[in-house]
Amino acid sequence: MTFRVSSLPQTLVLGPRQSLTDSVHAALHDAITMGVLAPGERLREVELARHFAISPTPVREAIRRLEREGLVTVLPYRGAAVAQLDAAELADLYDIHELLECRAVRLAAATHPRDTSQLDGIMRAMDELLRSPEPDHNAFNRLDLQFHRTLNELSGNLALAQLTEQIHLRIQSIRIHVAGHIHGRPAASHAQHAAILAAVQVGDADRAEALARDHIHTVRETVLRMLAARERGGSDGAPPSPIDPQTAVTSERLIASEYNREDEQ
Repeated sequence: MTFRVSSLPQTLVLGPRQSLTDSVHAALHDAITMGVLAPGERLREVELARHFAISPTPVREAIRRLEREGLVTVLPYRGAAVAQLDAAELADLYDIHELLECRAVRLAAATHPRDTSQLDGIMRAMDELLRSPEPDHNAFNRLDLQFHRTLNELSGNLALAQLTEQIHLRIQSIRIHVAGHIHGRPAASHAQHAAILAAVQVGDADRAEALARDHIHTVRETVLRMLAARERGGSDGAPPSPIDPQTAVTSERLIASEYNREDEQ
């Protein structure tokens, strides 16, 4: 598979106390999890070093870090490539993700006191994004990750939150190429976020956990079905199944009802 090095940013962003390795890692991590680099694409150290105008050493170290995170595989005599997963492997990751995230959400709902102001801000940003005639799907994916990260950190268990996000990112690196941008999914996902957040805010741990599980299952079945179709030799899998338009309408009503319920507390 041809490596699309030209699709990567040429300028590395160096934050405070950030090394070149950190910056290369961030650039490649973002490209993999946002769908710029597809599963199976080769990552050539020399080519990447030339692209970023740096020595190969930071690139090599960044690739090793990505390998530890499960986003890259390194094979003898073949080098590094973006990790690929079959349907069975992805199903295993979904099982782990469900266990971890549901536990984190339950803990978040049971936390006292809880500060959900950051989550409220993310929800408002999603509201604004989805009001656009043509929402930016990558921007939504970033907000989605931010929502789940912030919610899981609210559990008070940072190790649990970090592990949950690591599994989530491994799933997303595959999902974004298998299912693409399913029509109507952002609005439905946003409605599910609103319901989960509302349950957390009133301390209803049982409801929050159940809603988190439903949220994961909603996408899981579609992604696994489409990946299995590819493995059976289909023409790259069936196109993403559109969400019924009524779902989007119901989603908007659910968002409104959940926010109204919060205001009444």
